Amino acid sequence: MVEKENIDPSHILALTFSKEAARNMRETVEKLLQGKEVIVKTFHSFCAELIKDHAERCKVLGYFKIFEEMDSAIFIFRELETMRGPPACTRTRLEKPKI
Repeated sequence: MVEKENIDPSHILALTFSKEAARNMRETVEKLLQGKEVIVKTFHSFCAELIKDHAERCKVLGYFKIFEEMDSAIFIFRELETMRGPPACTRTRLEKPKI
């Protein structure tokens, strides 16, 4: 694409699933392009950046975090510890959508 189509490498976005794959892809592409940088990110980091840049349009707060499975389990556990009321009430609070 860079050589045949004369595309500026800084206009290329490469997405992958893991941080390790993104790091490997970045290194490989930079070697192939002799040090020219291409934007390489994980889907999560790209989407998080997109949402953050357009937080108002997405109707989210400017600060948010995307939890991985273990992080979300820890967060829910800690929230359950701080909630007051009978278990049925706690479950209702968790199932209510937050708008």
